Amino acid sequence: MSSSAISVFTAYFGSPYLLYSVLAVMLFFVLGLSWMMLTMKAWKDRNDARNKDDVAVLWIVLRGLFLLLLLVAVFMSGS
Repeated sequence: MSSSAISVFTAYFGSPYLLYSVLAVMLFFVLGLSWMMLTMKAWKDRNDARNKDDVAVLWIVLRGLFLLLLLVAVFMSGS
């Protein structure tokens, strides 16, 4: 890649490390927000159901925590 192409890229997007960090924060935020929405929906479904199935809510919480942990591990290994 030529130096002029690199300078154009950094002029538009900033340094790659900054771009990588911003992408990590955005993905973490979107995944966390969707995880909270799924947990609230599972909690509402649990409250509406006749049989109170706490295991379904627990699995959603655990899967969300695992995905957040995986995301953090991926982005921490790149820096």
